[in-house]
Amino acid sequence: MKTLIIEDEPNAARDLAAMLQKLNANIHILALLDSVETSVEWLRQHPAPDLIFMDIQLADGVSFEILREVEVRSPVIFCTAYDEYALQAFKVNSIDYLLKPLEEADLKLSLDKLTFLREQLGDWPQKLLSWFGQHNRPQPGGKSSFLVSFKGKLFPVPTRDIAYFIIEDGLSFIITFDGRKLPLTQTLDVIEEQLDPRQFYRANRQYIIAFDAVKEVEPYYTRKLAVKLRGVKPETVFVSREKSTSFLHWLENR
Repeated sequence: MKTLIIEDEPNAARDLAAMLQKLNANIHILALLDSVETSVEWLRQHPAPDLIFMDIQLADGVSFEILREVEVRSPVIFCTAYDEYALQAFKVNSIDYLLKPLEEADLKLSLDKLTFLREQLGDWPQKLLSWFGQHNRPQPGGKSSFLVSFKGKLFPVPTRDIAYFIIEDGLSFIITFDGRKLPLTQTLDVIEEQLDPRQFYRANRQYIIAFDAVKEVEPYYTRKLAVKLRGVKPETVFVSREKSTSFLHWLENR
């Protein structure tokens, strides 16, 4: 079984590979990848593996970004230290969600589950992909507005009025083009799933920015990008070296 491991901690990646090969001698590890960028590049250049293990928090973002950048036609087992992404994980190709530290017994159950699904569904991978519920993936278009509670009142904020989303001290906020700062109860990860990826980009862990808010982009230290945003209170957002190519591609080809 050709298996890909996406994990940004080298020791964790090697330990996972060793446990998998101990459990099943037929498992062949194709590669150990450590970032969103390298994973997207690898998946674009190679045939789909039989199985992918993904950590969620990677050095240059969250692994859900991989699934938005490239069509993944492989079952995925997520391995993470966080339990908050479970619902989001099962909206994509996930057949299991394992919490770190990984136990050999849990890995075995996941592999047994994959074997069972393959035996029951037969037509691999088409029927299994259907079982994943691909229709649950966010479709182009995204939400047209967000319902905000502010000063004891509820009111909708049209998405077209939003310059960016930001997280500060663990809380999420909408920043509108006219300078309003409005609270949201969802995390940025949840918000990102509801947005049209043609109109909004996850610049880093703190910001999701609108295309219409981008005023100009400048090269920055260590090959980062400094993105200057429009608005009543102009803001500069930094895009990492690892995401710079993806960001520029989004600007040019959204």
